[in-house]
Order: sequence, then C-alpha cells, then structure tokens
Amino acid sequence: MILAGTDNDFSVTQIAGSTTQFDVYYNPATGGRIQCDLGTFANCFSINADGTLGAAYFGSTSGFALIPGLLYAFKSTGSDLASYIAPVPLPATWTMLLSGLGLIALAVRLRA
Repeated sequence: MILAGTDNDFSVTQIAGSTTQFDVYYNPATGGRIQCDLGTFANCFSINADGTLGAAYFGSTSGFALIPGLLYAFKSTGSDLASYIAPVPLPATWTMLLSGLGLIALAVRLRA
C-alpha cells in the first residue's frame, strides 16, 4: 500500500530507521537522478531507474536541481495501519447530511 500526499518543501529524504538525511537531485536534460548529503553535492550516489541506489557519482553536477517536494509517498503494510482508528463524524456532520437529503427529497416531491 502506498500513501501519498503533497508538500511544498524541497526533496529531503530520510533512510528508514536512521537519522541520516539526504537530498535527491534531478537533471531534466538527461533524466539523471543522484542522492547527495543534505544541502551539498558531497557523497553523491546515482539512483537507478528502479529507484535503488547505484554507484558513487563523481560526474558533473551541472544541471542538477532539487526535486520540488510536490509529492511524497510512504510504503506501508496492513500491520503498520493496524492501530489506526477511523475518525467518527461529528453530530453536526450528520445533521448537515440529513438536512441536505431532506431538501433533495422535498425538491423532488415539489416537482412531482
């Protein structure tokens, strides 16, 4: 299961279970992606097409830019979400729903 959402931050990613953070850079001209230490082009690694980490990257960083964080995704399993409890709608929500349905029924009845 993948849970996705949006964010307005730039690409800062953290390795699961650690405090290591890094940036992901993308070069639109070549389609290349690299992962580097946070805020710098040091200790860079290429990112393979399947998303796995490739070899150390020593090439030119010209044209690479941070990927705007417009989408983030989390991979989770059912056991990760086992403790999640769905929110219960407030009474006002039910009132509005029933009022709306009542108005629709009234409009249908007046038309008939």
